[in-house]
Amino acid sequence: MISIPSFAIDGLDMDVQKKEVTAARVHSAGARFEAWINPGGALNYQQLFVPVEESKEVAGKEKSAVAAPAGPEHPWSVEVKEVVLNNYRAVFEDRTLERPSHLEIDGLDLTVKGFKFPLRQAVGVDVAFKLNQSGQVGVKGSLAADPFVADLDLSVKDMGIRPFQPYLDPFVDIDVRDGVVALGGRLHVAQEHGRSPFLTFQGNLAVDRVSITDRKEFSELLSWRHVGLNRLAFDVEPTSVKIGEVVLQEPAVSLIVQSDGTLNLAQIARQPSVEPGSLPAKKASEKPAKPVTATIDLVKLIKASAVFQDLSLQPAVKVGISELSGSIKGLSSRELAKADVALSGKVDRVAPLKIQGQINPLSEDAYTDLTVKFENVDLLAASPYAGKYAGYPITKGKLFLDLAYKIAKKELVGENKVLIDQLTFGDKTDSPDATSLPVPLAVALLKDRKGQIDVDLPVRGNLDDPDFKYGRVLLNTLLNLLGKAATSPLSLVGALIGGSGDELSSIEFPAGRSEWEEAETKKLASLVTVLTERPGLSLDITGTADRQVDRRVLAEKQLGEKLRQIKLQEAGGADRGAKPAPMLSAEDEASLIAAWFARQFPSAGASDKPALSVSEMKSRLLDTMVVEERALRLLAQERAERIREWLIQSGEIGEARIFLVEAALKEGAGTTVPTALNITAR
Repeated sequence: MISIPSFAIDGLDMDVQKKEVTAARVHSAGARFEAWINPGGALNYQQLFVPVEESKEVAGKEKSAVAAPAGPEHPWSVEVKEVVLNNYRAVFEDRTLERPSHLEIDGLDLTVKGFKFPLRQAVGVDVAFKLNQSGQVGVKGSLAADPFVADLDLSVKDMGIRPFQPYLDPFVDIDVRDGVVALGGRLHVAQEHGRSPFLTFQGNLAVDRVSITDRKEFSELLSWRHVGLNRLAFDVEPTSVKIGEVVLQEPAVSLIVQSDGTLNLAQIARQPSVEPGSLPAKKASEKPAKPVTATIDLVKLIKASAVFQDLSLQPAVKVGISELSGSIKGLSSRELAKADVALSGKVDRVAPLKIQGQINPLSEDAYTDLTVKFENVDLLAASPYAGKYAGYPITKGKLFLDLAYKIAKKELVGENKVLIDQLTFGDKTDSPDATSLPVPLAVALLKDRKGQIDVDLPVRGNLDDPDFKYGRVLLNTLLNLLGKAATSPLSLVGALIGGSGDELSSIEFPAGRSEWEEAETKKLASLVTVLTERPGLSLDITGTADRQVDRRVLAEKQLGEKLRQIKLQEAGGADRGAKPAPMLSAEDEASLIAAWFARQFPSAGASDKPALSVSEMKSRLLDTMVVEERALRLLAQERAERIREWLIQSGEIGEARIFLVEAALKEGAGTTVPTALNITAR
């Protein structure tokens, strides 16, 4: 357990009467120590000093029988001008852990100057040793015990992290495969510090060549080449942190959705076993801790990367961000401070990514004003998602995102400007998770003649609202867009005509006619704009006639034709086909109505009944006119054909994109009849 081959005291001088011991030099070399903590928590050296025959009970009685000293005694004093230890070695194991920790200290050299006991004065200390054969540790400065004061220069180089892995095992399922720590700076600790901090450290800290793997999947989770905290100033009581520069060089993270749908990072934390009631309840009177004052002048990000994989889909999804570099300047916990952000990188090694704006994540009221731009992101990587949730895989397309987010006083205002170029779907899948909403129609509605989809997806919400979930809000916005495509497709393209677009759902025809008014011509011109800008759309025209509104006008036409034929006969036109029926004046029409009414209703002219007016007689005659359904359908069909002809003659829309749907008859009222127009995907 202990081996000390050499130990010497030079210049020893002892005065028993004065209780003084002095020595010029104490030196030792080549000592070896083996220490461990047993699973029960006891240090192995403790058993060396346990009395062999004396039980605890006897020891307790003897201690209680010892009388207290009559008064203070003059203590011994010990003074050693120099203590030198050379080439010491210590091996330590912590066996309380599931996997014991093993630490080795080699080549330990210690020099202490000006040692005096009782420890009322500071002593000079100089320590250097190797830790686990690679790390080099140096401590140099002064120490005082009563009150405790330490002024030390610290130096750590190439100290490996791997030997400390057993201390992480109870908390996380990860393995730190590699990594070294370097530290250099000055430490000051003062037990009695007045208004000054209890502890201050000023220096630099670096953690390099780190590789962290998932213990379950044996895949790398996180790595980086260099993380450095330069010009670090750390104080305790009061606590504050100031960093001149943070450098993150080549950090890389891997996010993987496993085949069961769980995220790899969500599975690395181990849940501690806590017995009920073991955690003390927080008292209501306890004041919240004061926020830590923190400032970081500059954060440098150099070639950061991230890879996302989703193994729950077939084929699997894989997309990554690489070469993300830039800076964040002026991070501070001060309420009004705002840090400038300027980052740029690439998606899948080719598509540019830019992040710019201002943030204040260290303050109590976090502030964000960022713009994030993605350009030319290939959508093939997202094809498995499209096949599963949209019902159609993506065979072609590129994505451009222009995102703007502001967070102030917990209120989020987000603008998502999305541009998708040349989006093309493959054959429909049989995915049970696919939405029933008309995705191809929505795409055709949104895609312009350049093959681009340009939409805005705004997001609003309060971050303190427990019901607010950013992903859910964004998804609902997208689903609302698809829902509008199903229920009111023309409203989606209203922006092209400067209106809602819903007014284009029909063309109004005057009763009994197949010509429309000038206002309807403007609607058709707007429809031409829509169809020209959206080449993926087709138009269905459902010619419509009304059994009530149109019948009355058609009956009037039949009655007028009948009266003209009667006039022609009275004029001696035996061959009615030889010349057209004459136009009737108001007087002629009135007399002919009266004559024809008398023939149709001979009993209506009885002397005991009041005389009917011309309009009343005309109304009675119109009720006798038979308007066949065939005539109504012909009118409906003519209306649809007129619309199609007008659109084709506009010269912008091909005949193949316009479809006539079987005529429809309806029952209505009013003076006009709407002919329905419907947008569909080609």
